[in-house]
Amino acid sequence: MIATCATCGDRIVITRLGGRDELWQHDEQQHRGMVEIHQLRDVDWHSRALTAVLELASTGEPFVISEVIHLGVPDAPNPRTDWARIQKEAEELGWITSTGRLGHSVRPTAKRSPVTEWIGTAKARKARAA
Repeated sequence: MIATCATCGDRIVITRLGGRDELWQHDEQQHRGMVEIHQLRDVDWHSRALTAVLELASTGEPFVISEVIHLGVPDAPNPRTDWARIQKEAEELGWITSTGRLGHSVRPTAKRSPVTEWIGTAKARKARAA
């Protein structure tokens, strides 16, 4: 989701459903002179991973969620649940849809296990272009 700052018109990527943290941080940094807010490692990973999924989805090419590690996102803090959460959230945002095929995880610890293959939607391409 993209939000526009009412003060300066900058476009801010909102990475979570109902989340306004990014817009709030922008307002504090750009218009109130406050320093950057440091977030917990899990929150930072979630934001980075979701942004990377949007980048993969906007290409229009099939991919597996774990390919975000090729974009500099480290392995999930809690791999059992975090990867699925990112996948579900991107799907709920309308950025990705299943191709109906299985791909293979690129995570070193996953030993190329079969995983759902995804493809980005027009909504993802539009969100990335904005």
